[in-house]
Amino acid sequence: MKAILWIPATGAQPMAQVMDRPLIQHVVEQLVERGVEHISLLLNERDTAVRELLGDGRRWGVEIEQRMLWSAPAQADFAAVCAARDGEMMLLGNAARVAHLPNVAGETSSWNTLYFDEENGIGGWSGWALLHGDALPAFAAHAATGMDWRKSMQESALAAKKVFLEFPSLSGMTPQDVLTANRIAMEGRFPGLFFHGRELRPDVRVARGARIPASAVLQGPCYVGEDAWIGEECRLGPHTVVGPGCVVEQKTCVARSVVAAGTFLGPELDVQDSYVHFNRIQNVRLDTDIEVEEAHVLSALEPQMGSGLLPTAREFLRSLVARASG
Repeated sequence: MKAILWIPATGAQPMAQVMDRPLIQHVVEQLVERGVEHISLLLNERDTAVRELLGDGRRWGVEIEQRMLWSAPAQADFAAVCAARDGEMMLLGNAARVAHLPNVAGETSSWNTLYFDEENGIGGWSGWALLHGDALPAFAAHAATGMDWRKSMQESALAAKKVFLEFPSLSGMTPQDVLTANRIAMEGRFPGLFFHGRELRPDVRVARGARIPASAVLQGPCYVGEDAWIGEECRLGPHTVVGPGCVVEQKTCVARSVVAAGTFLGPELDVQDSYVHFNRIQNVRLDTDIEVEEAHVLSALEPQMGSGLLPTAREFLRSLVARASG
């Protein structure tokens, strides 16, 4: 089975932090679990981080074909990747949304649009669809922009079958979506989601190499990623994710927020209801989006020379000690 992933032109964050890894990595892992062997990824040249993370897909045992575009996916772009044998199954999905896809083996319907379970109050399109190869040309012909797949589906097959999924999808379309996705993951409401860590308590999970002093207070649900460093007297939680390689300085409080991998938070900060990525903080309650210029308050950890990779928290602290002693 094949899959086509697309990245919307604006707003979406496929690299948004969901527990210990970017959302788009969860997408790929879900597809692999469903038996997908080939993924065509439509992405813009600006999506450098996505390109580097996924590569050719070899690490997941899947073939990933990256198709570089100058703008949002358009009719010709879909037509180029929608060539498939009659009857071949194809999944089409938004790379900034991961859905708990159903078992599609033996499915015969030409069109299946996948929705949330509206009976449980979580109605809405999941961003995903399932179709056979004989329906692909009609879809490609109507996919003028790739931004509204439902309209293309309606024009291609009016009798498209709605399938309601049992679980909501995880989204990186907005900062609020990112916080909600992590909350769902922390509460175990998205089955089959894989992430590292051991449970200190049923609602608190800590990954390998994380440094958490005895004076720190973790209120669940809470997740601390690999090699993260938490300062003395910090307070984390509830509903808080600190990504891999982060440094949270002493007496800083983080609640109902997500701190993306490789982010430095200075001392005595109070972060609430926010998605924090390097020096950018997006507060969903206040509807603010701020870039902080003071590196001692909020910043990205410096890349290692020549590697392009973020250092671990331990390496960051060693560098601070070396500078102070020098």
